[in-house]
Amino acid sequence: MRLWSTGKAHGITRSVIGKVTTQPVPEGERRDFVAYGSETELAGFGPELACYPGVFCRGFLSAIPKTAVIHSAPHLEYLSDGDVVRLSPDGSISVLYRRASRYNTILTTERCNSFCLMCSQPPKTADDSYRVGMILRLLELIDQAALATGILPLPFSASAAPTVMPGPAPTPPPPSEPM
Repeated sequence: MRLWSTGKAHGITRSVIGKVTTQPVPEGERRDFVAYGSETELAGFGPELACYPGVFCRGFLSAIPKTAVIHSAPHLEYLSDGDVVRLSPDGSISVLYRRASRYNTILTTERCNSFCLMCSQPPKTADDSYRVGMILRLLELIDQAALATGILPLPFSASAAPTVMPGPAPTPPPPSEPM
């Protein structure tokens, strides 16, 4: 399953992170949502479609609302209400959290030099400090019931990225008991 796509961007000057909604939401809650659907489905939002911080459409969108829009982005049919995505000015859409998945992870950095087998290598040298703001926003948007009940597994190694952040390395957790 591809967790990204690229489409045609209109009116996006900065990244927009929001929960996917396929149905209109109350006016006071719209700041947390991006509208998603086919052109026909998005027409059901009416003129309020322009009040969402972002809109993305599976196919072509002939009437572009005055908001951040990406259209003609393929391979995202699996998305559903409550998933969290990032719309970027270059027309890319990144899936940050899938509500129906039990295998969500949050990548905190690509600069780690621990060379763990599960990570892409070699480490990247580009500044990825922007991820902090993105992660904090993502945590605000993730279904709080999933966080509270532990449905959202976040694999994390306490020894990961020991040289990225200043200060002493964290103490690794004790080994688990054999079954």
